[in-house]
Amino acid sequence: MNSILQALIHCFPFHKLLSYIGQNSIHSIQSDTPLLDALIEFVGEFEHAPAKSGSTESELRAIAGGLTNVNLTPLSPESFYNKLRTLPRFQHLKRGRQEDAEEFLGYLLEALHDEFTRAMKPFVDESKPAVGTTVIDNDDEWQEVGKNNRKLQVRQSTGFGETPITQLFGGQFKSILSVAKQKSPSITRDPFQHVQLDISDPSVHSIEDAFLHLAHLEELQYTTSSRQEVRATKQILIDAVPKILIIHLKRFAYTGGDEDLGGVQKITKPISFPEHLVIPSEALSRSLASGGNGLSRPEYKLYGVVYHHGLSAGAGHYTVDVRGSDAVDAIRTNEWINIDDIALTKTGTPLSPSGSPPPQHVANGNGTSWFGANSSKTAYILFYVQADY
Repeated sequence: MNSILQALIHCFPFHKLLSYIGQNSIHSIQSDTPLLDALIEFVGEFEHAPAKSGSTESELRAIAGGLTNVNLTPLSPESFYNKLRTLPRFQHLKRGRQEDAEEFLGYLLEALHDEFTRAMKPFVDESKPAVGTTVIDNDDEWQEVGKNNRKLQVRQSTGFGETPITQLFGGQFKSILSVAKQKSPSITRDPFQHVQLDISDPSVHSIEDAFLHLAHLEELQYTTSSRQEVRATKQILIDAVPKILIIHLKRFAYTGGDEDLGGVQKITKPISFPEHLVIPSEALSRSLASGGNGLSRPEYKLYGVVYHHGLSAGAGHYTVDVRGSDAVDAIRTNEWINIDDIALTKTGTPLSPSGSPPPQHVANGNGTSWFGANSSKTAYILFYVQADY
């Protein structure tokens, strides 16, 4: 939980959203948005933590000036955690038990979206179709023109609906299924709030490789409505990109082997990730790759990395690298710091920016450790913000 909260709080657009709502909304005792209220309260505590903790000006200057492993009096998320556990979606949380960071992040964003949806419902005109969609007889289908001006039937998932969460984190996949002996492919659009990338293939060594693997044309067997087995191909492309791009590297794969590991094995190979990311055009839909609708291919800037330490899927430790921002903390803009519980270490760059980094000295709260390319410390979740946002 700590690593995800650190990454989100250091995300300037998300931090700005919470601060704005906190300053411009009226709160009630019986709120319809308890999770949002708890986050706003926590951000308020975070913003004033140095003054509350009694940290001296020299200590803050020490961090900004580059001294490492300076432990200020830590801000405990105890109040936020206690409120979180009262919500049905988070009642599985147990104190002291390891929780998967990606799973917690997904629950958190979904719960925030649900709260926004309820709060906005009285002000939403549900009779109006979404902007940019051409509604036809079936509410679940849209028209799209393919080759030779042939109209294709496109199935649109119900989706998340539009809230501040989807406006920041929401993107869309386009799945194209082409079946032998059928004139037109079947197209399905599905929303996402983070992209899961498979890194198990031997050809994948970087984030760009993983995006290309995601868009790889897959051959499969398909059973028609008449029970006939035919050949088909399926391709998944990104059709709409979010302002904040969260990438989850699928580090854990089911092997059916060691019972002690529950048949799940961690993929420890290093995956390189750039500070400035341009998603390969091959992984984008044609309209997005060509700059359709007046949009250019988005460029992203890295601002946070959550790392998993350990070889087991059921245990381990999380740390996070974040890019400091004057709007969020006392660290100079673009200064990278590593956060390991209460230990802060100025790093200059993310600790593992390439596939073969040299061993690096980092603080772990109980002394120091060395992490190299073959370490169990691996990048797990990447946070990017559009460069012009």
